[in-house]
Amino acid sequence: MDVSLRFINNTLKSVFITRCISGIVYVLLMVFANLFHPAGAFIFYFLLACCSFYELHRLLVKIWPFLSISRLDTLVFCCLYGICFLDVYIHHGFKLGSMASLILYLMLVFYKSFFSKHFLKHTVILIASHIYTLIPFILVSDLLIQNFNQNKNLIAFALLTIWSTDSFAYVCGSLFGKHKMAPSISPGKTWEGTLGALVLTLFGVALLNPNWLSDAWYPYRMYLAIFICMASVAGDLVESKLKRMAQVKDSGNIMPGHGGVLDRMDSFIAVIPILWFVSKLWF
Repeated sequence: MDVSLRFINNTLKSVFITRCISGIVYVLLMVFANLFHPAGAFIFYFLLACCSFYELHRLLVKIWPFLSISRLDTLVFCCLYGICFLDVYIHHGFKLGSMASLILYLMLVFYKSFFSKHFLKHTVILIASHIYTLIPFILVSDLLIQNFNQNKNLIAFALLTIWSTDSFAYVCGSLFGKHKMAPSISPGKTWEGTLGALVLTLFGVALLNPNWLSDAWYPYRMYLAIFICMASVAGDLVESKLKRMAQVKDSGNIMPGHGGVLDRMDSFIAVIPILWFVSKLWF
């Protein structure tokens, strides 16, 4: 009995240490990628986009087996991703290279779907999967290239808001959670945890130093935090739904103790398009 308890305790400690180390590495990579130079951020987000597409495709194949594509196809898609990132970086926006890669991408999608018995479904799901994994990382790269000094703090603000929402939701849900938000998708999420996370996150945002964000963003930080919190929860639920449909616990195993890239970036993927549109329409 004592041997079994010691084994369980040692296992739990090992898992906890692994999660901590992996989490610290993840946070450091996210911070440094957004802090020093846009070139580093572009390379980092390009790698995240490729990993996200690979993991999402693995989930989708488990749900719809007819979606299977070869490793060569995956490599070609990633090369097209690279053209988009390079075009945005060189020309500070979406220019000829992006349009060419989009045309080649659509040609490849239709080619792969043409031989499928589920042509329409195959095409729609494949395009949606690329929108889900490519567009957010392209948009965050575009934000950084347009105004690196201002928007790197904005991205950091979004990341801190996402992380605080996730952490506070876990704490508040564990202490006060009674009403499940989506029991069939994510049994651990509760309304009490989500509302508690929103209140505590907004409280922290209210105390934010005005010198940290630009003068343009700072007055609207509370509204931004609300949008980010809601999108963060929605993004997490979407990825949880996909994993539930695929009957897997994690999207991958690239991050020991945390799962795959999608498991860590699901909220970020949902937040960035909103942040990009707000920045383009608002300022």
